Amino acid sequence: MGFLSVLLFVLIGSAQDVFLGNLFTSYDPVLVAFLTFSIATIFLALIALSLRQNKVQDYKAQLRNLIFLNLVTALNWLSFFVSLRYIEPAIVGAISFSIGPGFSAIIEKVVLKKKETKILYPTLVVLSCIFLSYVAIDGKSAFIVSDKFKVTLGVVLAVLSGLGMVLNTYISKSLSSTNLTTLSITSARFIAISLASLLFLLFNNISIENTFHDLHLMPSIIGIAVIGIMLPMLLIQYGIKHSEPLLVSLLLSLTPATTFLLEFFDKRLQLNYLSALGIFLCCFFTILGILKENKKAVCS
Repeated sequence: MGFLSVLLFVLIGSAQDVFLGNLFTSYDPVLVAFLTFSIATIFLALIALSLRQNKVQDYKAQLRNLIFLNLVTALNWLSFFVSLRYIEPAIVGAISFSIGPGFSAIIEKVVLKKKETKILYPTLVVLSCIFLSYVAIDGKSAFIVSDKFKVTLGVVLAVLSGLGMVLNTYISKSLSSTNLTTLSITSARFIAISLASLLFLLFNNISIENTFHDLHLMPSIIGIAVIGIMLPMLLIQYGIKHSEPLLVSLLLSLTPATTFLLEFFDKRLQLNYLSALGIFLCCFFTILGILKENKKAVCS
């Protein structure tokens, strides 16, 4: 069941990326983020309160870490959402999933001088991401936007999303060793992104009220909140608990490739061999790096 949970997490995440990319051609990604994460926060908070898993003092004791978690979560998701508006979903996924760990390994080796850190495969992954960035900016991907500034902004935001993912991993791991339960942490992590999105909408005079009467948008928003955010979090938590770390890492590394395959269902996108090559290289070098690290861990 652990394997199936992680596999479903990858498939749902990939399908959501393609769906959001299509949705953002008609709706502002920040508006979608506000509605989606507000609904998710309310649902999760109600569940956490009903179960009474943690007391107020437990939250107060970890207030600093929870604030930091909120900030990096907002960086991760807002950057990811906006980048999907300007770049092919599979490229966004490849950059955001791959470049963060790659940069982390290079920083550990070059800046922190950790001799045991190997940077061959992380460097190759970063180079593959740079190639994908060139493909997108030069208008050679499956999704072409004529404004190169917007595409470049999308690439930068995808990189920031990857950075947010790395920081999210570190702070989530730190919080997991406290008295706070997984549900309590999850229910408190989307407050900043909801508030930041709301401020952006108000500052730019983007109407929120009209969206509640949009028969196409609101079902999509509820679906994203429940199926695209809350359900995947439960699946990956269960999958990590009941699967070997190597299996989880290998399945997650296939996310960009899965997204690329699901793009065939999006009429906006056409098969593009340069995108396919870059995504294949990202996945290939990531998998080789994971297998190499696992072999080293076993040998030691």
